[in-house]
Amino acid sequence: SATGAMLPEPIVVRVTDANRLPYPGLRVVPILSAGVIEPAVGISGADGSVAFRWQPGGAPNNRVRFSVEGISPNDLGVTAVAVGRPLLASNGVG
Repeated sequence: SATGAMLPEPIVVRVTDANRLPYPGLRVVPILSAGVIEPAVGISGADGSVAFRWQPGGAPNNRVRFSVEGISPNDLGVTAVAVGRPLLASNGVG
């Protein structure tokens, strides 16, 4: 996707524990470096997933991080990076 255009596929975040059991009903909050994302806050579904539509801004390296309300950032962290083609990287799920 070109910089500044809506990504063709949603970013899907899945909230699970260390045993990969899903956590439904949690508020997942995206934190952007630039651009627009929808929804502003997502609620994890029965399988723990939340889908976001992201339109990166005009900066060369756009980032979106996700936090889960009530869970320490030290225990959970996910970062998506769009540099040309979208790339998803996880920095650990506790």
